[in-house]
Amino acid sequence: MRFQSFCLYLCPLNMELKEKIFSKAEELFLKYGVRSVTMDDLASELGASKKTLYQFAKNKEELIYKTLENHFSSEKAFCCGITDANQNAIDELLSIGRHLIEQLQGMNPMLLFELKKYYPKAYRLMEDYRMGFIFQTVANNMKKGIKDGLYRKDVKPDIIAKIYVARTDILFDTTIFPPKEYNWVDVYREVLIYHIRGIASEKGIDYLTENIKTIR
Repeated sequence: MRFQSFCLYLCPLNMELKEKIFSKAEELFLKYGVRSVTMDDLASELGASKKTLYQFAKNKEELIYKTLENHFSSEKAFCCGITDANQNAIDELLSIGRHLIEQLQGMNPMLLFELKKYYPKAYRLMEDYRMGFIFQTVANNMKKGIKDGLYRKDVKPDIIAKIYVARTDILFDTTIFPPKEYNWVDVYREVLIYHIRGIASEKGIDYLTENIKTIR
């Protein structure tokens, strides 16, 4: 039975259904938060039965965890595609920034709070992603920028990468940036520009000034 279930899971049609389920779940969680969305809501949106959902996740907690896994897998593929595209370091950050800006639009301000409070396992997965993949991506970007002369030679990549990752918490702190007063997209843009200007050489600042409109 286990082998049959495994084969069912890997069937191309079921892989397509799996992607559809996690994609729709991500859409609903981003819009409404994780706490208010039920398995019934997701089944209704998909035009499927809850029994179908339970083929891929035994309960809502597992669905949230697997949805995050699926999301981070896509994000890693996207970021790797950017870093493999032979762009300079600043263009890499601007490309990733534009992608993140698209995702931030319409995101429910309670999402991260609800993850941390009600779904700690999923929240830990997100923290591992931030402190692992995001940290390494930012550190590698700085090493590349230093080599190309776009970033200052005295920049310490490991320290700045940790500061960058830690600073992202501020973006979603509603006590600092209440959603009614601040647009997350605007806040993120300023954080990104602040980061690049803080590590850029004169050559890098000139290049950023010429290309900053791409995220304005």
